[in-house]
Amino acid sequence: MNSTSLVRLGSHIRCLVASLVMLLTAPCWACNIVYGKDWALLSQNPEGWSSACHTQAMPGTILTLWPTDQGPRTTDALIYVTVSAKGSHELSEFVADAQARFVASAKTTTLRKLDAPPTPQNLQMELVAISGAPPGSREEMVAYFSGPTAFYIAVLTAESASVLTKHKAAFLQFLNGLNPIERK
Repeated sequence: MNSTSLVRLGSHIRCLVASLVMLLTAPCWACNIVYGKDWALLSQNPEGWSSACHTQAMPGTILTLWPTDQGPRTTDALIYVTVSAKGSHELSEFVADAQARFVASAKTTTLRKLDAPPTPQNLQMELVAISGAPPGSREEMVAYFSGPTAFYIAVLTAESASVLTKHKAAFLQFLNGLNPIERK
C-alpha cells in the first residue's frame, strides 16, 4: 500500500468513526431544539436525564425527559413541555386561564405560587407548585413562560413530595437552559 492509499484509508476511518459517534450520541443532542410552525425551543437536558421529542415524546407534549437510570414508562418523575399559540394574550392571562381549567378538572388539587428562578435569557416566567394532581397524589412544579410567538408550560411531575424534592434541582437546571425563539 502506498502513502496515498493510507491517507485515503485514514480519512475513511475518521469519517466512519465520526459518523458512529454522531449516531451513538444522537439522543443526547437530538432534542436540544424542538420546533413547530412559528416557534422553536432550545433546551439542555439536566445532567443524568434522557429525553424524547416530537413524535417520540409523551402524547400531547413537545419534549419529555426522565432520569437516565430509569425508563420513561417506569420513572418516578418526568419533566415535560407543552406549547400553546400566543395570540394577543399576556403571560399572566395565559397562566390564569390554564390554572382555572386545571383546577376545574381536578378539584382536589392545591396550587401555590413560587418565586420563579432567574434565567440567563431573562425569561418572563411564573412558577407554581401543585399538590394532589391527577391521577390522585402526584406532586408537580409548573413553569409557565413566554417566547416570541408561543407560551410554554414545563412540568416536573413526581409520584410523591419526596420524589419532587429529589428532582427539583434538575428541573431548575432544565429551566435555566431554556431559550424560546421565533422560527422563521
